[in-house]
Amino acid sequence: MEKAVQAAIYEKALKNHYIEILYIDFEDTGKCIKLHQDMQLLSGENIFPESDEQMFDDYIREKIMRYASGNIDDLNRIKQQMTMEAITQGTAEHIMHHVMINFILNGEMRFMQFDFTRESADTKNVFLFVEDYTVPQQQAFITTLRSIENSAVLFCVLSEEKDAKTTLCYDPVFITRGFADMMETTQQQMMLLQKNPFCETVHPDDQQYVEESVRSLNIEHPHTNIFYRKRNPQGKWFYMQSDLSYLIVGKKKYIYVTYQDVSALQKNKELSNALHHSQRRDEELTKALETLGTVFTNIFIVHLEDQKVEWLKIQADKENILKRCQNFCEIRKLIHDNYMLPECQKSYLVFTDLDTISERFEKHKILRYIYRNRNRQWIEVSVIVQNRDENGRVTDIQFLTHDVTDQRERELQQEDALRIALASAEHANKAKTAFLNNMSHDIRTPMNAIIGFTALAATHMDQPELVKDYLTKISTSSQHLLSLINDVLDMSRIESGVVKIEEKEVCIPDILHDLKTIIQGNIQAKQQDLYIDTQDVVHENVITDRLRLNQILLNIVSNAIKFTPVGGTVNIRVSEKPCNRKGFTIFEFRIRDNGIGMSEEFQAHVFDSFSRERSSTQSGIKGTGLGMAITRNIVDMMGGTISLTSKEGKGTEFVVALTFKTLDKATVYGPIPELVGARALVVDDDVHTCTSVSKMLREIEMRADWSTSGKEAVIRAKEAFEQNDAFKAYIIDWLMPDMNGIETVRRIRAMIGDETPIIILTAYDWADIEQEAKEAGVTAFVEKPIFMSELRKVLTKPMDIKEEPLLQTERENRYSGKKILLVEDNELNREIATALLEEIGIIVDSVEDGTDAVERMNEVEDDRYDLIFMDIQMPKMDGYMTTREIRTLKNNRKANIPIVAMTANAFEEDKKKAFKAGMNGHVAKPIDINTILAVFDQMFGTS
Repeated sequence: MEKAVQAAIYEKALKNHYIEILYIDFEDTGKCIKLHQDMQLLSGENIFPESDEQMFDDYIREKIMRYASGNIDDLNRIKQQMTMEAITQGTAEHIMHHVMINFILNGEMRFMQFDFTRESADTKNVFLFVEDYTVPQQQAFITTLRSIENSAVLFCVLSEEKDAKTTLCYDPVFITRGFADMMETTQQQMMLLQKNPFCETVHPDDQQYVEESVRSLNIEHPHTNIFYRKRNPQGKWFYMQSDLSYLIVGKKKYIYVTYQDVSALQKNKELSNALHHSQRRDEELTKALETLGTVFTNIFIVHLEDQKVEWLKIQADKENILKRCQNFCEIRKLIHDNYMLPECQKSYLVFTDLDTISERFEKHKILRYIYRNRNRQWIEVSVIVQNRDENGRVTDIQFLTHDVTDQRERELQQEDALRIALASAEHANKAKTAFLNNMSHDIRTPMNAIIGFTALAATHMDQPELVKDYLTKISTSSQHLLSLINDVLDMSRIESGVVKIEEKEVCIPDILHDLKTIIQGNIQAKQQDLYIDTQDVVHENVITDRLRLNQILLNIVSNAIKFTPVGGTVNIRVSEKPCNRKGFTIFEFRIRDNGIGMSEEFQAHVFDSFSRERSSTQSGIKGTGLGMAITRNIVDMMGGTISLTSKEGKGTEFVVALTFKTLDKATVYGPIPELVGARALVVDDDVHTCTSVSKMLREIEMRADWSTSGKEAVIRAKEAFEQNDAFKAYIIDWLMPDMNGIETVRRIRAMIGDETPIIILTAYDWADIEQEAKEAGVTAFVEKPIFMSELRKVLTKPMDIKEEPLLQTERENRYSGKKILLVEDNELNREIATALLEEIGIIVDSVEDGTDAVERMNEVEDDRYDLIFMDIQMPKMDGYMTTREIRTLKNNRKANIPIVAMTANAFEEDKKKAFKAGMNGHVAKPIDINTILAVFDQMFGTS
């Protein structure tokens, strides 16, 4: 890659995405070298190294651990994950070593992800990319709070107070319906009154108290409880009990307020004050108790001077016990000893300490305490001032108790929900990180083929046929890599049922040969034996979803290779079964290996997401834990079944059965006249391959014999030649244990001469032995598994070898001279599309934006262009709007020109949007010659 391109990628991608990029020299000095820092974050507390000379260990100790936030377990985890040993091990096993850390910086909670990746495979030096995930955390936090059923409001703090005179500013994020119902109004009306919620709607006598309580909230003191009067939009006053929680998520600060209507409790206080100063005390008290009787279970007054108790209401089932207590100390001891759980007793004694009660009422209008009794009920004790003397000293207090079990259970649930809200975004990020780490293996499989075959092509430039074969395999692996990218995007769509099966005509031999091309690099790397054979396959072409079928097979086969040790065996068998539905057939795919196998316990969970067998993780074999879950989903979507049998230490076999629709006109393979009655010898050390190929030979009326030994094949060839009943065709496996295929061919050719065709059958790439094989007398090569169409083709190859290239050339040149307008803002994409179009004789003009396209169509003659290829995402005017503008042109021919979307927006809904905008077709990038020709066939008709 050129340095200018690298620099462009660095500037536009990395620096805009990450707040910090470091180069860490683990090989030599251990120092941190700064490559990029977000200059806006340098002031105040930050996590950047002091200089390029700072050692990595000092950077972790002085910066990272200094500002990291969490409990002791979190900090120990961070310290362990940020060591050089953990980083070098992590980057050796994965593409990235990820660490999520929460920081408190300048009074703000910030969520950061640290991504380490090696400079190259042969060095321990790493790059560190730091990304700020704070905003997603905020969104997850608000969404979770909003889902809680409660009478509450979440406020965002817009301004920080510098002194008591500063006006507090808040913005309501949401108001729950429960709060609006409590206030006897709507959420919309309440929203209008919440711009200054602790002032405008609070009673004037309570405003100073409320504002001081709110101002006291900070990170060291995040909770408080207040009692005050609040007005609804209609002017009605409510006595409110509110819990206030101060929360920091990223740069934003929030106050979460819950509301409880305690008007009845306040009414009791007012009545009590009146009763002690009125001659109608008894009558008024009776009315008050009738009002409060349904709310409180026990009500009594305590005279602080002598601690005598005056009962106003006693719980019916405890009346005999409680009435004996005429002194507060007696009541206190009775409840402590007989009704309270041990874990609540100590704090209850502190709450009911009358020596400190007056001091506490200087700061609070109401005191509350909640405990759990021995019946597992939550009981709330409320204490209010009943009377004060002329000096304002508290003389009498009133105790009220009631059952708040239901409310308390809801509060506990809300507390759990709050914890979940603060952890949800981090959990989601960790799940995403684990998924991407493990997905790297599946992406590397086709990348290995692409890189390997590219290198081979570069070393064989003097052999055009071999280079062409490598390029074909590179193309196949590239298409699979594209399908993997689509899988990542489709994961959530599969689970939600959005992904649809797209059924088209599919060639089963092509599927299996492409599969072999993709996996053969991994097979050779582990020196494994690959056996592929077919059985009773009649319908080589069926109607199904090629991409999903390929995905199923590759997932299973890749696992077989991965979990089979060096020198092991992987078997793939494809067989066709009869189907009782007319026009359909059943294909069975069996993938068997002799690898590590699975335990019976894990077999029940093998199709669960992120599930992996313990033995596989212990052996160091990596994977996403998603492959089989995706496979099972796709098989279900295609109406098939998947099953497995496995034994630890012995291996695993997966069986996938899928029902395919057959073509309306079935292909019938008749005999080859020149070979009717002729003898053929099949030589392969796999009995299944011998019997399968022999059966196909008999179906075209040849006499087939088979052998599993190269030495035996030489003897049988000699015997048949000497008896004047020689074999007219030999099909010989390349790799056999006693004598390989090349040596077998050499010995047979020495006896029978050069006339008889000898075909090498192999599951491996034959490029490296092709020259030697031809010198030994090999006539042709054919890939395993071999199908009837391929067998007939290789046996009759000299008669039709030049026909296909001629037809392909004619098809490619059919649209030569057509004039195309290409609308594409990306220079590289423009260059590729122009080159592909000009390769088949198309005349191409290009513009860089939708506005240019509309202007060009206004200026040119109406017959200047035959078709427009239109990108969708462009800076000034997108493809949809451009199409609509062109469709409104006054010139009828211009307005109706065929327009085809050529875009990376590849989902079904993107196609629908294109057609809705007035386009005639849709092509997903990346494009190739066949894709373009298919578009022309659709737009202009085939000739």
